[in-house]
Amino acid sequence: MRVMQKLQAQLDAANKKAKTDGNAWNAAKTKLGETNGDLQKQIDALKKQLAAKAAAMPAAPAGALAAAGAGLPDLDLPLLVNDPAKLNPDFKNLFANLRGIEDSTAAREKAYKEIPGGGKYEPSLRIPFGSGSDYISGADNKKIVALVKEAGPDAKFLAVGYASTDESNETNYRLSSQRASDVGKKIAEGLGSEKNVQAVYFGQTGRFSGQKSPNRIVEIWRVK
Repeated sequence: MRVMQKLQAQLDAANKKAKTDGNAWNAAKTKLGETNGDLQKQIDALKKQLAAKAAAMPAAPAGALAAAGAGLPDLDLPLLVNDPAKLNPDFKNLFANLRGIEDSTAAREKAYKEIPGGGKYEPSLRIPFGSGSDYISGADNKKIVALVKEAGPDAKFLAVGYASTDESNETNYRLSSQRASDVGKKIAEGLGSEKNVQAVYFGQTGRFSGQKSPNRIVEIWRVK
């Protein structure tokens, strides 16, 4: 009998301990859930604050296009304009419109339907380049010559240099500037004058394609 009583007492004690431990475990889980809930509320509040700050910031095109060479040294290249304020008046509005396009093919395609402005601006030709190269192929040189010949000696052209996202921003700044300058020189040679030809740097972009190579170009715009 005493053995049975002793066993029953041990069983009762074990049940009591299990119940106590269970209550403590449930309390701990509840506390943990409350803590996680508080943390999530703080995270959500921070997200809202960041979203509000982002919405308050002025819109700017992505990547290097936003700066267009800001913070980098001016380059002394033929026909290259480092300061947009020094652009030919006929090119300033075009430059501003191009610079304001978001860095995506969809945004570019939409903008290119609006920029021409009744035929005043025309994206006439794109000259492709190899990775890390400013070489203009013989075939593309012929296209430039044909474009200039068709436009006539009084035509005005802006050569806009782009690069892919390979290499550093400064490397692409120098590379796309050189490309634009070289294309500008070819145009000026065809016109027999540099008066109506300028070149600008727009740098790293993805606005022409999600793949890198189609973004290594100089785009020639004719201004009428």
